[in-house]
Amino acid sequence: MAKTGGNEEILSYLKQMENIAGTALCHHLYTENRNMNNLLNYILEDSKSVIENPEISVEIPNHIGEELFDISIIVGNLMDNAIRGTAASDERRLSFQMYYGKGIMNIQIENSIKDTPKVRNGIYLTTKSRKEGHGIGLQNVKLVVEKYHGQMEICHTEKSFQVKILLYMKLDEK
Repeated sequence: MAKTGGNEEILSYLKQMENIAGTALCHHLYTENRNMNNLLNYILEDSKSVIENPEISVEIPNHIGEELFDISIIVGNLMDNAIRGTAASDERRLSFQMYYGKGIMNIQIENSIKDTPKVRNGIYLTTKSRKEGHGIGLQNVKLVVEKYHGQMEICHTEKSFQVKILLYMKLDEK
């Protein structure tokens, strides 16, 4: 459709996809932002068998403009890592908070882990058995944080892994 200049067809298609996703995925309402609800529901759907009660708290504007793609990279990668770490642990604890106010997006995620993470040259190594093509999630998150001149802090203990992120952004309010 894009190659043939079918802009109206593309918009219609995307609207249909949005309607399907909006009704199909929103099992839990974590925030008034429908796109973030869909993302969180999609990510958490497969983790229900290993994480019964994740602590999720999200307070962000109803509309997020072009920044949504970048925020999705952060949330998707961090949640994927956290779910995997939590599933392997005995505690099975996951906490995710995301707040926006006064031009600052604050994202924090903490999860239980089985073993102390391995770090080489300041880079956290993947825990996946197949190393090829993996272990780049936190690097992608770091790139987005740098794009917004933000800050990222990673802390861990023997049984817990935590990432705190501050992004400096003025979200497009519509």
